Amino acid sequence: MEGYAQAAAELGRREFGQKLDFSSESIDALDEILVLLGETPECDLEFEVRLWGSYLGEVLRRALRRCLGDDTVSRLRGCGSGRRSARLKNLSADEGLSPSDRG
Repeated sequence: MEGYAQAAAELGRREFGQKLDFSSESIDALDEILVLLGETPECDLEFEVRLWGSYLGEVLRRALRRCLGDDTVSRLRGCGSGRRSARLKNLSADEGLSPSDRG
């Protein structure tokens, strides 16, 4: 995914004139790009989601690494999916959703 993120940064600069430098502040520039893309009916939605979503994910990954350190981020990778799913189901129950709405 890092390759997609790098491609998004380059495309953002070249096609949209936005500086995507993987900083938290660059999320505003990403938002401007996404607004423009939302007005383009002929875009390949699957590709655009993968491209720009990878950029956003890379910004978040780098921010976590700066805050928590490499070791903590590595340990967090892939853990908790079962717990996360259980928490979502509990939230659904608390909000009164029917079993079919809970997924």
